[in-house]
Amino acid sequence: MNLDPDKNKPMKPNRLIKYLFFLLCAIYVVSASYVVEKSLSAISAEQIQEERIDFANEVSLVRSNIESAIYSEIYIANGLATVLMVDKDLALFKFEQLAEALISNGKYVRNIGISTGYTISDVYPLEGNEKALGFDYRNAPSQLQSVEAAREAGTMTLAGPLTLVQGGKAVIARYPIFDDFPDNTVYWGGVSVVINVDQLFDGSGLSQISEEHAIALKGVNGTGAEGDIFYGDESTFDNPDAYFSIDVPNGSWVIAGKLKLNRETAGFAFSTILRVLGYAVALLLIVSATLLYRAYQVATSASYKDTLTGLPNRRYATEVMSKLLAQKGSNAKFSVIIIDLDNFKYINDTFGHDAGDYVLKRIAEILTSTLRESDYVFRLGGDEFLIVIPSVNIKEHLDIIVEKIKSAVSEKDYQYKGELIQASFSAGCGRYPDDATGLTDLLSIADEAMYEDKKSQKDKTQQS
Repeated sequence: MNLDPDKNKPMKPNRLIKYLFFLLCAIYVVSASYVVEKSLSAISAEQIQEERIDFANEVSLVRSNIESAIYSEIYIANGLATVLMVDKDLALFKFEQLAEALISNGKYVRNIGISTGYTISDVYPLEGNEKALGFDYRNAPSQLQSVEAAREAGTMTLAGPLTLVQGGKAVIARYPIFDDFPDNTVYWGGVSVVINVDQLFDGSGLSQISEEHAIALKGVNGTGAEGDIFYGDESTFDNPDAYFSIDVPNGSWVIAGKLKLNRETAGFAFSTILRVLGYAVALLLIVSATLLYRAYQVATSASYKDTLTGLPNRRYATEVMSKLLAQKGSNAKFSVIIIDLDNFKYINDTFGHDAGDYVLKRIAEILTSTLRESDYVFRLGGDEFLIVIPSVNIKEHLDIIVEKIKSAVSEKDYQYKGELIQASFSAGCGRYPDDATGLTDLLSIADEAMYEDKKSQKDKTQQS
């Protein structure tokens, strides 16, 4: 039978409701976790996308700064190149004054040099560039290549970044000078404007952005994406967050950047707060639901329980008997015994209602301890009790049970605050399906039998 094995405890809430509640809780937990994480993922993705846009704008600004700085610096030497093409003797005679004036207008120019043929003949400032004076480009293939490129192009070209013989790295703008301008077939030499790369990168903001993110540049000698890398790491060009071409004379460089996500840039601190809040709300809701379910359990349990004796009440009795009525086969038999205390009004009137309550609780204990574990004891209300005995419907057996519990009740002492109280009861039985096949009829038969028993006991008392 799907019955509560403990007859002294109220019936538990429907197991289906219990399992359904746990299932809904599990679904809720999974759903809440999914919603929270999905929401945070969307927020985080949006934040990262915003960071990438901002980062790309920063890299684009660096690109613009580098372009404008290079063109600004290299074209300051146009004047010297022009003078050399017009009057070489004058240009060489006034070289220091001209170079000083040009450098004073630049921010990143390290030095300006003149080469006669392939040998550097003049350098300004000389201090710190002594090693460059008298240097023959033909002894440095990497520099000779850019010198020849300028000569063959007949126009200014940009070389580098490269390592200088006097130390340090620079980019060099080379202006070829010819004796037969504008035919440009007789090569005289050239003007070189050396730009300090480190200062250029600092001034453009490249160094600063590189401290927080991965930045790389490639395209030595203006060879663009196909050129060698000269700043940063090659891996930065693999799926970069920012990628731009830097226009330089006679070619281009390429700049790439990868956003380094940390707890500040990607809004992880904000995401953590949202995650905590999201799970806190989800936890609050599940705790609230659990408390409500617990309240439902308590309320349901209380609705089946007699508060005075702790016995199951009439509602529980009805459910138990309904389930017994619904059984099929040989087990579809049971009996009920209705018990009504004798002279209970006298006890209340004489000793007080507290004494009456004491007697009811003692009777409940005696009935429970006297009967089998499989039997049920209920308090229907007032001084009335109901006993349900499964699988028994033989009258003789019921008579034995009634006498047994009558003896157990009459043999006990009931003392309340020093007062000795006499307790007894009348009982009536009903058997299913022998006496009735309906619950109402079965209880009615047991009730009538109980009143017959009560009348019979009164008659005996009067005769005695």
